[in-house]
Amino acid sequence: MKDNETPKLYSTKSKVLMALCALLVVAIAVVCIVLLANDKKSDGGDATDVVTETDTETETETDDGEHYKAVDTSVLTEDVSETENTPDTSTETSPADTDKPDDNGIDPSKRSIGEGLYITSIEPYSGPFVEDGSDEEVTNIMAATVKNYGTEPVQLVSISVKYGEDEALFEATTIPVGTSVVILEKNKKQFVEGDFDSAEVTSCIRFIEEPSFHSDVVGVTGADGELIIENVGTEDIENKVAVYYKSVKDGKYFGGITYSATIDSGIAAGNSVIVSARHFRIKDSRLMFVIYD
Repeated sequence: MKDNETPKLYSTKSKVLMALCALLVVAIAVVCIVLLANDKKSDGGDATDVVTETDTETETETDDGEHYKAVDTSVLTEDVSETENTPDTSTETSPADTDKPDDNGIDPSKRSIGEGLYITSIEPYSGPFVEDGSDEEVTNIMAATVKNYGTEPVQLVSISVKYGEDEALFEATTIPVGTSVVILEKNKKQFVEGDFDSAEVTSCIRFIEEPSFHSDVVGVTGADGELIIENVGTEDIENKVAVYYKSVKDGKYFGGITYSATIDSGIAAGNSVIVSARHFRIKDSRLMFVIYD
């Protein structure tokens, strides 16, 4: 080193090493902060379990939850008369009787089948057979549209429609007052042209208690294929919790079947459970009622 040259305190390599050490210290600090934050969340947050729908084989994984927050029970249970994909809930007490068949070719005198129920059409249907949950593809089978003009919701109904010596059977669950449901023939019988000879309700069961969502105890939100069931009450639910829902298509309930998403082991107060509900779709499903023990 020359006499008039300022001495170098650190070499270039030393400076690089010091910079790398400083960055390492900062990175370690950030990781520690994140871990502490996660610990606080896990200590203070509600528990969310994952279970499966009764007729579903595989469990679902938890999501980020953002798509659930945008969907509340009021959307899932809204009056379908307000949307194009909602069952008709008109309050007229009965269809007008005339001397001529209606637009669907059914003699008005045959439309009333008892228990406040009316058949408004019988048409051919091709697509998934929903009534047994199998979704097997069918072609040109009978599909009857039935409307509840009565004063009480129907829990379970069986209907017989006769064509000469042949008989078609239709079964449906959960038909609210003023709504229509499309029911596929139970045995997948092929559609028959022309009017039927007779139709009648062979059995009808009403709800013992008015169906309820029990929203003071159970909260339900959802996404396609899943429902989140939450205990919003102050006490543990010890046993079964079940959420019932139906599909909706073209302004009517579609399928006599009512699906259920069930938890058998209860839910602690403040906790929630994600249930696989493979037939549930935000745009095409409606919650019907909730039961719990």
